Amino acid sequence: MTIPTLKITGVERERLVDAAIAALSHERPPPAASMLLGELRRATIIESDCLPPHVVTLHRGIVVRDNITGTKKRLYLVYLGEEDTGPDAISVLSPLGGCVDRPVGR
Repeated sequence: MTIPTLKITGVERERLVDAAIAALSHERPPPAASMLLGELRRATIIESDCLPPHVVTLHRGIVVRDNITGTKKRLYLVYLGEEDTGPDAISVLSPLGGCVDRPVGR
């Protein structure tokens, strides 16, 4: 299996590293925090104006499909603490948010 390449802006990388480190300092840190740090180590940093429209980023809507029911839903990947911004917001440190690493359409 080929691991998908990750592209991220420097600003998002810095904010995500800070969020993951802060989450790891909690008494019961979410497992996704250490996984996120590992993913960020292998990410390629690019300028925000170089991000193709199909690349998943924070605050950009993505469509996810339930492979069992076939239903689709639009979600927004957000930073930890922003989950209450709407019913379709999921934290990058949630179990579902940690799975979102593929370009739209895969």
